[in-house]
Amino acid sequence: MKKKLLAFLLEGKIEKEFKSYESLLYDLDVDEMISASYEISCRQAIKDSMLDMLPSLSEEAIQLLLSVDCIIDYFYYSWFKNTSGKNAAVYSFMQRNLFGNHQIIESKERRHPAVS
Repeated sequence: MKKKLLAFLLEGKIEKEFKSYESLLYDLDVDEMISASYEISCRQAIKDSMLDMLPSLSEEAIQLLLSVDCIIDYFYYSWFKNTSGKNAAVYSFMQRNLFGNHQIIESKERRHPAVS
């Protein structure tokens, strides 16, 4: 039950952060919006990937993510810095950079390999 509550809180936190980012986009003019299109796509991909992997995260991983102030910002700036604009797999990047040696996948039927 605790894991479900934490997952619910994390989903809300991710959605709130993304909506806050989206609201900033309304202040951009057309040229700025076009310039920001890559960032918008990356942030959307990060949000979607995180929500997709949420059901298989361990309670420890969820708590770790809840402790990050701006989750999408963290992954976006880390990803951008480490990939130099190359198209990288968001899920594996998130695993390597946030979870390190933590076991993040809890179920025995793993959709994604756990970090070791």
